[in-house]
Amino acid sequence: MGINTYSIIIFSFFSILLIVSQKYFVPLRFNYTSFKTLYKFGINTSITSVLSSIYDNIYQVVLAKYFSQTQAGFYYQSKRLQDVPNNLINLLLQSVAFSGLSKVQQDSKKMNAAFFKISTYVSVIMGILIVVVVSYGDDILKLVYGSEWSEGYFFIQILSISSFFFLQEMLSRVFFKVINKTEKILHIDLLKKAYKRYLFF
Repeated sequence: MGINTYSIIIFSFFSILLIVSQKYFVPLRFNYTSFKTLYKFGINTSITSVLSSIYDNIYQVVLAKYFSQTQAGFYYQSKRLQDVPNNLINLLLQSVAFSGLSKVQQDSKKMNAAFFKISTYVSVIMGILIVVVVSYGDDILKLVYGSEWSEGYFFIQILSISSFFFLQEMLSRVFFKVINKTEKILHIDLLKKAYKRYLFF
């Protein structure tokens, strides 16, 4: 039995338990209005995710074309190290921040104030992490990968600084999701991909 099949069975079992314990049964009728709203929300984020996955794989080809194998290796290992705090903060944004903003989305003043507070906290935390990584990046690389990877210090500096702007973009994506403007996320991503294609191709 594959992992996906196992997961489907487990989640189905727990869903049935929740329905029975809460004595809530979903009416078996199609709601076109709900479908239209959810489809509009989901289709844009799904297309954006697919495009991001495609371009992430294309980067490997681009690196091999324009840089040496050694430089590509330094970049790849530096990016793996950079992805750790990025993914952690992004996970918090997509879960905690999205949930918190969704609760006050009907009150624009509260939502704007909450978004400003979250943006401030994320910016300060990320700024501190960037200062630490830029200052001690060489030591971090030696500690994690060994002294032979110390030449990747330049890459981890550049990637760390770019992380600040990446997380600002993630904040904007969360905000657009909360106000149900996911088409703007797709538009921004298309512009990014078009610009990157112009740079490399």
